[in-house]
Amino acid sequence: MVPEQEKTFYEVKPNLMQMPHNCSFICTDPKGEILRSCGQMLKNNGYNLKVINLLEMDKSDCYNPFSYIREETDVVKLITNLISNTTPKGATPSDPFWEKAEGLFLQAIFYYVWLEVQPAKRNFETVLKLLGEAEVTEQGKASKLDVRMKFLEESSPLGANHPAVKQYNKCMRGAGDTVRSIIISANSRLAFLENKQVLRLLSKDELNLSDIGIGVNGDGETKTALFCVIPDSDKSYNFIIGLLYTQIFQELYYQADFNCGGRLPIHVTFMLDEFANVALPDDYCSLLSTMRSREISSIIIIQNFAQLKALF
Repeated sequence: MVPEQEKTFYEVKPNLMQMPHNCSFICTDPKGEILRSCGQMLKNNGYNLKVINLLEMDKSDCYNPFSYIREETDVVKLITNLISNTTPKGATPSDPFWEKAEGLFLQAIFYYVWLEVQPAKRNFETVLKLLGEAEVTEQGKASKLDVRMKFLEESSPLGANHPAVKQYNKCMRGAGDTVRSIIISANSRLAFLENKQVLRLLSKDELNLSDIGIGVNGDGETKTALFCVIPDSDKSYNFIIGLLYTQIFQELYYQADFNCGGRLPIHVTFMLDEFANVALPDDYCSLLSTMRSREISSIIIIQNFAQLKALF
């Protein structure tokens, strides 16, 4: 535990300014103070500097979660990650049926975006467009999304076994009012994304998350410093950082396990300031016991022990 006024000066900055050999950093940065103090220094010393800036989104590098989907299971992981990070902490659990049904509907949308949309448009803006096509009418008239999925079923070699079609058909079998509620729930969850600045930030990927652990373009040498700048007075979009951190762990583990013989060539240190205010993977405690062998470490910074007890 580090006192609020001292944590940056005595803990975060010294670790960054040492610029240890062969170590990349991922740093939660309330208000951007650490970036202003250390960013240029790290860049001048050869670090690949990346910034996700929720305080001034127009100045942020872009991050696209769809860029890290390799197989069907990654779609499910992304949706699980999204639902986890957009569900308020301490929220009273509702009937699990609705969350599962919403997840099924989002799977249909995400599979369509991943498999059927040109690469430049595989992003959340396209997801919102498809969500806008979904509706249930009293007359039973087909919606634009119904027509789109039916055309895909008839034109794809996979037919009804196409992942998007299969999940969509499962979801649409429900009663009209049930399906309408599922669609409303999905739209409500993603309503925060209906913002030009947010959609720009999520439109493409400039982070190249694998580079953090394997070097730029896999060179095994160039270190990265990724700063995640968050407001200290508004948590509305902190879920984006939660999404990002979960995908970083997934990407680093993938690179270590499948491309690097179990250990990353560049050590990665997470500097998790405001630990209590940014959602981390649900299995973070399990990750703590396995990350070291893959050359990953984590430093958590809290205001008091009560915050830690509330989380665990």
